[in-house]
Amino acid sequence: MKNLRKIFTLIELLIVIVIIIIMAGLLLPALKKAKDVSKRIVCTNNLKQLGLCLNMYAEDHGGYYPCMYKADDTYKQWTRKLWNYDYIKNPNIFFCPSLYPYKWGVLSESASISSTYGLRREGYTDGYYYSYKNINTPSTQWLLADSVYQTLTPLCQSYTIRIIPSGSTGAAHLRHGLSANTLFADNHVEIEKKGFFTDDNYASYP
Repeated sequence: MKNLRKIFTLIELLIVIVIIIIMAGLLLPALKKAKDVSKRIVCTNNLKQLGLCLNMYAEDHGGYYPCMYKADDTYKQWTRKLWNYDYIKNPNIFFCPSLYPYKWGVLSESASISSTYGLRREGYTDGYYYSYKNINTPSTQWLLADSVYQTLTPLCQSYTIRIIPSGSTGAAHLRHGLSANTLFADNHVEIEKKGFFTDDNYASYP
């Protein structure tokens, strides 16, 4: 009887192990999906906070948002202008948590400031300023979006997104379920898919 009981105990143990493996296989994708949704929500909130900061900057600068990049400025990138002029208190809002570098401090400050959400780059020249006074329909004019440097390994966020081919490697990045969180001039955020950005301005994310 003891030997028979041991056999049943081993069989029961194997059954429990198999059940655990099956349950883990069912739960892990659900947990990953929940984690991805959480990151998308953080990303959306980051963009909205950045939108408020951009609008505060514009209020203080004659209605103009900071340009994407201006070589002869003390603070060249739009991100550095917001950071160094104290419009940003928490630098982690510069970064989507779903793509490297994920947050402030992973890279050096000079690298971090260029590896953020992408500001719309209009045309070939760097020193292009948007004026919110000239935006007729703020609800349809996007300013910031999930971005990527297409030529870097590992993939890294880019502080600029080109609108027309310009030599820049910054592109919108469809990393949230093949869509990109996108901030508009009226400070709302939408999920945009392939087709919203021009063909050479997106990169799919597996």
